[in-house]
Amino acid sequence: LMGAGGVAAVIPAITPLDHVDNAPLEQPIVEEFRAGTITLSWDGEDERVVIEVFPVVEVEDPIEADEDELVDLPIDEPEPEELFVVRLTPVLARVFATRAASVVQAGRPSCQFCGGPVDASGHLCPRANGYRRTQV
Repeated sequence: LMGAGGVAAVIPAITPLDHVDNAPLEQPIVEEFRAGTITLSWDGEDERVVIEVFPVVEVEDPIEADEDELVDLPIDEPEPEELFVVRLTPVLARVFATRAASVVQAGRPSCQFCGGPVDASGHLCPRANGYRRTQV
């Protein structure tokens, strides 16, 4: 990746040891908004990785038309009411990627009966006739 003036930005191959984050996630996780489109870009001038998260947009009135008619219709994309933007240095982007991979890999605990994911509030287990199992 190129930085300002055409100079290559320094990106670590692995997460620096002084930046490793293994702390537990804060609980409870409160949803601020539901993520829809996520963009990832590089700002060479500031040498930052830029992540933009747009909320899910619900379509009020679906367009009913033939495929040929849709080609000529203008695309009217409204500006989002909310937008979450993160700007990270290459080192912090590496830390973020490493942490995100470990969180995703950990997943949610599996139900011992059906193997389905168990949330903090439990889940309706089909093998237990819908009995709600809670995480122990």
